[in-house]
Amino acid sequence: MPRKTSASTQPNALAFSSNASVKPSWSDDVHKLTSDVLLLKCDFESLKQSNKQEIEKIQKSHKRFVEKVREEGKAAIKKLETECEKQKSETENLSVRLCEVEKELSKTRKENDELKAQLEVQSEKRYDM
Repeated sequence: MPRKTSASTQPNALAFSSNASVKPSWSDDVHKLTSDVLLLKCDFESLKQSNKQEIEKIQKSHKRFVEKVREEGKAAIKKLETECEKQKSETENLSVRLCEVEKELSKTRKENDELKAQLEVQSEKRYDM
């Protein structure tokens, strides 16, 4: 017997075909969602790897920066220590010079006092004459 495929002659065929169209659509949706999940997973792994590389890059950069700052700090400290030693030496020299000047000043005052005394004696001699 020949098969009839027309929907009008076989009402169950129409029901089957509408069920068949739902199933492939649902199956397509599942397949699409599965594909999307796999793509998202790949994107996630790619981003994860990219972030890991970026973190490593930042860590290396940070390490270089810290080393540079540390070296600059050491150089600055050494420069300051050198300057401090220089200032200390200059201060000691000035202190020694100050002592010398104070001695000279004391000697000059003594000489002034002696000269004043001599002048007073001479003045008195002139006054007495």
